[in-house]
Amino acid sequence: MQITSLLLNVKTLNSVHLHIAADCDPSVNLINALMQLPSLSKLLLHGFSCDMVYQLQNLFNLKDISLNLRSHPQAINIFEILSSLKNLRTLHISNMNIMETQNSCFNELQELEIFSCHIYSMLPMVPKLKSLRFRRNFYYSPDFRLFYWISQHSYTLEFLELLLPHLQHTNVHFGEQDLLEMLQNCTNLRTLHLGNSITWHFVGSFMNLLSAKGFSSERQFRFVLENFEEVKSMFFASPYLGLVYVRSPTPCERCAWGCL
Repeated sequence: MQITSLLLNVKTLNSVHLHIAADCDPSVNLINALMQLPSLSKLLLHGFSCDMVYQLQNLFNLKDISLNLRSHPQAINIFEILSSLKNLRTLHISNMNIMETQNSCFNELQELEIFSCHIYSMLPMVPKLKSLRFRRNFYYSPDFRLFYWISQHSYTLEFLELLLPHLQHTNVHFGEQDLLEMLQNCTNLRTLHLGNSITWHFVGSFMNLLSAKGFSSERQFRFVLENFEEVKSMFFASPYLGLVYVRSPTPCERCAWGCL
């Protein structure tokens, strides 16, 4: 395989991005080649198969991983597999069926993105989590409460991006009151990107919350909101004008949300 030979000839690589075509079926030799790159700390694999996932736990030096399956195959315990990577700081996973997670510990992980996944288990605790992006996922565990899980990271979380389904047949759907209660608990949160629409009632409660948390025109909360144009007059009419810098998403952000 030419890509394997190329990797073996450039041992100084610290970052590898591989987009695997649908008609390509790479072997585990690819992961074996990656294992021989002593400086490799960042890896992006797009369109890979489940067979390769289990080999990732041997790439001990990785700090940043982005994984995208080519389809939703059988469920995999991705968090348990990757928990052996003790240096991991950033993890992006998409297009997966995620199965039961046990004894998974990510003591150094600070950024987590989960996109377009079907999740059948509890999510692991991430003690140093600063940034969370959770978009277009479907959760089927009856014991899981997303906003409660986010609140468990309230002392470290600074950035949050959410786009939740409105479908009631899953255990995760968007509720304004649940969101407000979670925001109340997140003491260090400074930025919120919300792909769901909100009502005028939410804006009033949200601004009261920001005021109580000590935000001001000198210390603004940053808010990117899907339906900003529909409710922007409420922000500007608020007696707490200046507490928040709020705007509509950019075309690039809308694309990431799947809104285009």
